[in-house]
Amino acid sequence: MRLTVFIVAFIAAACTGSFASPTYDYSPPSPPPPPPAADCDSPQPPPPIPSSPPSPPQPPSQPPSQPHPLPPTPPTPPQPQYPPNAPPDTHPPSAPSPPPPASSSPPPVPHLPHHPSIKGKIHYIIANNFGKFVPDILNIKKGDTVIWKFIGVRLHDITQSMDKTGCSAKPGGFKSAIGMEPMTYSKTFDSGAGEFPYFCTPSCALGMRGVINVQD
Repeated sequence: MRLTVFIVAFIAAACTGSFASPTYDYSPPSPPPPPPAADCDSPQPPPPIPSSPPSPPQPPSQPPSQPHPLPPTPPTPPQPQYPPNAPPDTHPPSAPSPPPPASSSPPPVPHLPHHPSIKGKIHYIIANNFGKFVPDILNIKKGDTVIWKFIGVRLHDITQSMDKTGCSAKPGGFKSAIGMEPMTYSKTFDSGAGEFPYFCTPSCALGMRGVINVQD
């Protein structure tokens, strides 16, 4: 019975058009709303910074410049003569005089003042820095005085010897102290004539000897 009722209802709906076909809306979708207008008071984002192009390759460095040579100095013009009408000097310049040759002889010894006790003549002998007595042989008269003058930084003395070739001191003979410039030693030969050899103790081995010959 229910089936009969459903069939009757279906037929009645078909006759009245209740089962019309459904309608479909094919209209295109509405476009999105436009963006809001920009506000001039609001800060705007900065525009994008374009990327800089790559720098070109640098050219090779230039070699250092060479200094320019200086121009030659012009010669100095000759100076005018005064007075202008004076003739030119044609004499060649004189060569400088050569220095005097060095003397190997010792400097002169100043004479000592004559002592009142000295009756005879005074003679001088130099004991130099080269190991020599100058003069090494001296002839005098009885009563004369001999003064030995020491020159230089070498040590000397005056010692009477036994003979003219040795270095042995004569007992009781004359003898001075050892010293250097400006030391002096004097001896008066008044005991009689004879030969009086002597030597320098520090330099006797080098031949520093002398002789005093006393005559009446």
